[in-house]
Amino acid sequence: MRRAPFSKIAIVLLTLTVLAPAVALASNPVPSFTVAWTVAEDPGTGFEGSPTYCDLDGDGLDEAIVAVGSGAAPFPADPAYVEAIDALTGTRLWRSAQGDAGFAAPLCRDVDHDGVLDVLTAGRFGDVRALSGIDGTVIWSLNGLNPGEIDADANTYSPVSAPERPGLVFVSTGGGVELEDGPRNPGAVLALDLDGHVLARWDEPNQAEIYSTPAVKALGHYGRDILLVVGSGGETLPGSLHFLLYSTYFKTFFPYAEVPSACANGGFVASPVLGDITGDRFGIPEVVAAEMCGTVAAYNLFGHELWRQPTAWPYVIANPTLSDLNQDGVFDVAVASIAVNPSLPATFPLIDASLETFDGATGASIWTAPLKLPPFATPAAADIDGDGIEDLWIATQNFFLPSELTVYSGADGSELVAYGTVSWAGSPVLGDANGDGSIDALVMDAPPVFAPPFPPVSTILLDLPGIPFDPHASWSGFRGPNSDGFRR
Repeated sequence: MRRAPFSKIAIVLLTLTVLAPAVALASNPVPSFTVAWTVAEDPGTGFEGSPTYCDLDGDGLDEAIVAVGSGAAPFPADPAYVEAIDALTGTRLWRSAQGDAGFAAPLCRDVDHDGVLDVLTAGRFGDVRALSGIDGTVIWSLNGLNPGEIDADANTYSPVSAPERPGLVFVSTGGGVELEDGPRNPGAVLALDLDGHVLARWDEPNQAEIYSTPAVKALGHYGRDILLVVGSGGETLPGSLHFLLYSTYFKTFFPYAEVPSACANGGFVASPVLGDITGDRFGIPEVVAAEMCGTVAAYNLFGHELWRQPTAWPYVIANPTLSDLNQDGVFDVAVASIAVNPSLPATFPLIDASLETFDGATGASIWTAPLKLPPFATPAAADIDGDGIEDLWIATQNFFLPSELTVYSGADGSELVAYGTVSWAGSPVLGDANGDGSIDALVMDAPPVFAPPFPPVSTILLDLPGIPFDPHASWSGFRGPNSDGFRR
């Protein structure tokens, strides 16, 4: 993506920003956030991805898995690392060697078959690595096993896996050439086994870059075939939404539908999501995808468009989120649109943004809420005001102004509670990681990674005392609680 030096004004604003206390609206009974713990990260690092929760030691409580990225353009790998943090105490359990992290969300699978979950990580370093859940050492590297499979200057995105087929991992790659107007690496999707071997590869047929992560769903009783939906384009080419079928028997991708982007340039940077938005009696999911040029649309599994709506602002970077907001028994759609284009530095001072919600079946508007700052990460969803409707959690990020983690009412878009600090990165991960019965949010305090001087960054666990967490009624993290982008 195109990056530009920040002005002295921006640097001064970032430097002078101080932590703001948690703020709850006086008229709302929802309590304020409290800080359970804070883990300070190394100087010169930043965040570009999303954390995740994994129970590495099998004690029933989660560990926080955090990818800490490089803090300086042009994003050298040296400062980056992955770490595991005990979510009960905030104690760092292990940290990987430098160079193992990027802007993707980690995925946990038992790679070495020792009964302990391990961590699969990807990012700006043109590789996928499996790290031991015990101590963070490298078990295998994709390019170490398959030299040249991924270009060294290409991005790799969040590894995903259908829970019915945990031995299969899918990862998309492409883009990532940091040139002002140069070509990007063409996109591809790889199927891997847990030993790091490439089982199959699909290349984007139009040579468009990929910046999104596939949504995946196992089909049939045994999950023999895997449905994947992935978007391409985003900076230099319009791209398409691609529908693929991966056969575990033939170990081959079978592309069967392609929906070209309506964008003149910049296609699907946001990742698609899967879920039942029509309420058919078979529970067959649909696909919801947002285009970078400011539209959100729903498709059936054959790629036929069901509805399309423009968004309030011209860019959509964050993934859509599915939640039943009008209580009709099927999922509706929430999407954040912004005035900022991360590829165009001239737009960085713009702060206009909205959270918009649409009826899943028809695309009709439910409500729209203006946001104080733009979000780049996927909203999370969990009910905190007790009305039975999931509320929407938005982490905003701005290059000039202090940002917030804000929760908006799923019923009408009103603000319920906020916690402010310098800036946020990644999707908030919701759960009850510390076992106190109350909902908590794992967030990353992340000033822009390319805005020197680099303020310190931190991983923070925020708690909402007295608000119970329901694991069966929430949508948490970048790809959801199952790391597959499919809302059940």
